[in-house]
Amino acid sequence: MTDKIRRDLLRQRLRPPPHRGILRDVWLEALPLDHISQVHVETDWDPGYLDATLKIAAGATLRTAESGRLSFALLDRDAGASDSRRPRWT
Repeated sequence: MTDKIRRDLLRQRLRPPPHRGILRDVWLEALPLDHISQVHVETDWDPGYLDATLKIAAGATLRTAESGRLSFALLDRDAGASDSRRPRWT
């Protein structure tokens, strides 16, 4: 193989792809300075799938406030407060 062929092969391998830039839809969201930054919900079911423990972890970005408060409520399928079985909060 000649040096010219080697250089051509190397040049082809190092050539950037024919497309550049953003290749999918992009959207921007404006958030207030103080906002919820993350929420993680985990459900641990018992073996019979009759009872569960719901674990919620949340984080907030506070830039103007010194502290904040998050409240969570357990709702039934009709978006009403669940009265049939009161959740045990631990």
